[in-house]
Amino acid sequence: MADAGWFKSSCCNDFDRACVEGSRLGNGLMAIRDSKQQPGGPVFVVQAAAWSAFVGGLKRRALG
Repeated sequence: MADAGWFKSSCCNDFDRACVEGSRLGNGLMAIRDSKQQPGGPVFVVQAAAWSAFVGGLKRRALG
């Protein structure tokens, strides 16, 4: 998964390097990892639509 084309969350904190990274894997899948703990470690893979719904719910809650 090292070549997965990871991108950082827009909420990353550069000060303490707290970050979640994602990668669109194709076939409707999304990979998520915790780059501050183990960038080469475990990866969570879900349907991209499920991840979008999860993030959308977080945004609605934060704004509401």
